[in-house]
Amino acid sequence: MKELFIQSMTMDDYERTIALWSTTGGIGLNAADERDRIRCYLERNAGLSLTATLDGFLVGAVLCG
Repeated sequence: MKELFIQSMTMDDYERTIALWSTTGGIGLNAADERDRIRCYLERNAGLSLTATLDGFLVGAVLCG
């Protein structure tokens, strides 16, 4: 059985998140998605942004503020 894990996003998730968003249709990345800006965003909105991992693969990520 496959297991889906939802957890708070951290900077450890950054590379996989950007890779996922880069290959997902309809998502546009810009300067706001650069590493330092995402770090500030996650610090300012601690615990609100989430990732979803299925069998060790990142399958979803959402920024919430």
